[in-house]
Amino acid sequence: MAKSSAAGLLTSVDSMFTTQEERDNAQRSYVTDLPTAEISDFPDHPFKVRMDESMTEMVSSVKERGVLSPVLVRPMPDGSYQMVSGHRRKMAAELAELPTLPCIVRELTDDEAVIIMVDSNLQREQVLPSEKAFAYHAVSLSGGKDSTAMLLLMIERDMPIDVVLTADTGMEFPEMYEHMQKLDGLLYRERGIHITTLRHPKGFEWLMFEEPKVKQSSIENRQRLGVSLYGNGWPGARVRWCTGQLKTHLIHKEVNRLKKERNALHYVGIAADEPKRIKDDQYPLVDWGITEAEALHISYDRGFDWGGLYRIYNRCSCWCCPLQRIGELKKLRAHHPELWTRLREMDRRAIAQFGHNPLGQFTKNWTVEQLERRFANEDRQISVSVREER
Repeated sequence: MAKSSAAGLLTSVDSMFTTQEERDNAQRSYVTDLPTAEISDFPDHPFKVRMDESMTEMVSSVKERGVLSPVLVRPMPDGSYQMVSGHRRKMAAELAELPTLPCIVRELTDDEAVIIMVDSNLQREQVLPSEKAFAYHAVSLSGGKDSTAMLLLMIERDMPIDVVLTADTGMEFPEMYEHMQKLDGLLYRERGIHITTLRHPKGFEWLMFEEPKVKQSSIENRQRLGVSLYGNGWPGARVRWCTGQLKTHLIHKEVNRLKKERNALHYVGIAADEPKRIKDDQYPLVDWGITEAEALHISYDRGFDWGGLYRIYNRCSCWCCPLQRIGELKKLRAHHPELWTRLREMDRRAIAQFGHNPLGQFTKNWTVEQLERRFANEDRQISVSVREER
């Protein structure tokens, strides 16, 4: 976002008499409920809110459930607040006679406020004739902190959303499925659409154990090694067939179709501190300067906490991934014993089918059963130490 050149050359009076922490806090957004009467419209706001059928439906929803996504306002010198993004929600709240409105309060200059206001509202105006290919907006949702924060903010800022795509591997945490259901409910209430879920027709375990090999070189190689001609075995760092066949291939195929048929824009949840992952799509979090840590807090602030997954694990994708660290696997055993039991069963089946090789062994150095014995031994040692201390 462009800033005044003077701001980069001169030290302000505030910066001379305040600490960096105080200045950072002044710029940080926070969410609160504000009296609707204290929020004034943006001066000469060109995007007029229409009292149409859509607005009538929104008023009914607000009367029943309240305003679920905060509007964006900025504080004014006289102690009041000025609307930046969310004029439709404000009108719906007024018509529903709600005394307060959930708001994101953010310090913004006039220029910054205008840019956000025009960005969110103009894009929404463009999406009205949905047949126009240039106005089709496809959002990828993995369910993690970055894509969740992106979707929440796109909804809050009234950005156009025509479809939200996710790929279900069938091997996600139970809490992740609950999180996705919660997001789907919000998306339907706010935009009238559901998340579109893409799935492989056979699933993870079929690919791992049962997919027949058809490539002649692969068949000959397996015959030479005496390895089963069915299944891909455990995924590895070099061959991550799970990510390819269960996630990226499905998403890319659908996104490419939408780009070809509707010239769609594709929105991807990559944070501002992951610049190496940026390619040729749309990256709102990067545009807004939102880091991974900030994305997590944005989701928490809006009531999306994944059932505590991110407080336990560093990553919340497939629970059966062989590439996760041993510490994460130990947490899986402790916090999700039913999944750990299932992982042990898959491990035994893989060794029986493929043997002790990269296809059949969970990691290069460990089977899941060996990890079970290691973790159990560590637990016993901790238990003995605790008794001795008492």
